[in-house]
This record gives sequence, structure tokens and C-alpha cells, in this order.
Amino acid sequence: MPKNQNITTLGERIRRKRLNTGLTQDELAAKMGIAQATISQWETGRVNPSDDELSKIGAIIGKVYRRQVSLDSKQVSGENEEEIQSYESPFSVWLRKTRLDKDISVPELAQKANVTPSTIYAIETGKIGNPQEKTQKKIKNALGEEVPLEVTDETEKDAQIEGFGQLIDFNPHDKEELPTCPGVYVLYDVSDRPIYVGEGGNIKSRILEHEQKFWFKAPIVVNGSYVKIPEKIQRRQIETLLIRFLKSNAVINVKNVDR
Repeated sequence: MPKNQNITTLGERIRRKRLNTGLTQDELAAKMGIAQATISQWETGRVNPSDDELSKIGAIIGKVYRRQVSLDSKQVSGENEEEIQSYESPFSVWLRKTRLDKDISVPELAQKANVTPSTIYAIETGKIGNPQEKTQKKIKNALGEEVPLEVTDETEKDAQIEGFGQLIDFNPHDKEELPTCPGVYVLYDVSDRPIYVGEGGNIKSRILEHEQKFWFKAPIVVNGSYVKIPEKIQRRQIETLLIRFLKSNAVINVKNVDR
């Protein structure tokens, strides 16, 4: 899941701010006393809100500025700093909000969902922004709540890689949650730095091979992401390409550990 993004249109900035607040279009519209269709028109850019409407939006979801904010710019004014903070996954926001509304602790939810507490923490903090489908199902069943369609759609949209599918996040230390499909995976440390790139016909089997290695323990390895790729030759090509792109950032690969 991308941690920072250029947000180029006013409508997109409104949408992302709303999602980060955990509000649906209907809920924001109700708070503003307007129709949901109006929110939709703003977010798609068909219509721009007036200054007064933008001020009302800001009072609910946080101030949104009209002018474009670019993360590539070396000069970012103080008033725009909040707009370039890490973008939170809609699923992460939904989970945190729903759990708190139900007054369920992280350990309680983890036990009910049969996942580790570290998996719940990782999702809520955005380390795991697009959990596997089976993980999402366990969590929504434990909470007794359906994930809003908008949350699912936006989470999948942000994780989509054209031509391959979704980049899916997982907890490499939760054996029950390890993906069993073929694909390419990346392991990250506590600061989200990619430190190992691997591939395999069964990702779970490959991860379990790492389990006893000294470098596999936290905080050296904390989270992981993968993309499903059935073809072996393509997996190896992508693995090699990623390692070469990452250079010394892929610390474990550079040291030729466990290859």
C-alpha cells in the first residue's frame, strides 16, 4: 500500500480526507445537511464546492485546500503539511472505527477472529493496508459487521497493479494467515523498508523456510506484501528486477542470505 501519494485534484483530496475520517458519502452529506449526490459530484470533480461549503467540509473532516499539493515539491507551506501525511487505507480506518465503536480491545478482537493481536495492530496502523480476503472475512465476522462496499472498493482500487492484480499485505509471523498461492513477496522492517524479496510456487512454504533464520525475527522483519503470479519464469524475472531496483535496500538479498 502506498504510504504517500500526490493528490492532484480538489475532489480527490476531499475523498481521501473523508475516507481517512471513516465517513461514507451519506454520513458526510448528513452532517452538512446536503444530498449525497452533491458529495459525489465534488469528489468526481463534476462540480467544485463554494468557499463556504469547503469551510464546512473542513470543520468535519479537516481542512482541504484548493491548490494542488505535490510531494515532489521542495517547498511545501506549513498550512499544507496535513495534506501530505501518509494516506490511510480505508479498511484500516473502518476497522479501527468499528472496533472502538463496539468497545472491543485489540486482544479481544484478535481472539474472536483467530488472528494474532499483531495482525490487528498492523492493520489499524496501516502497516497492512489491504489484508488478504480470508483475514478480512475473519475480522468482519468477529465484529458482526459487513465491510461497506465503498471501503472494499477503495481498498482494492488503491492496491491494484495493472496487469498483475492486487498487492496484498500479510503478517509473516502469523502462520495461519500466510498466503498459499504462487507469487512474488517482499518483507519489510519496522520502518517499512523493504529488506527481502522472494518468490515461490507456494509463498507460505517459502516463508516457513525463513522462520528459523536469524534475520526473520522482528523488528528486522515485521510485515510483508505479495502479488499473485502463477508463472514461474515471470516470478523469477520480477524477483530479480526488484532486487536490482532496491539495491542495498534489500539488505538480506544483498548479503545473499537464504537464497
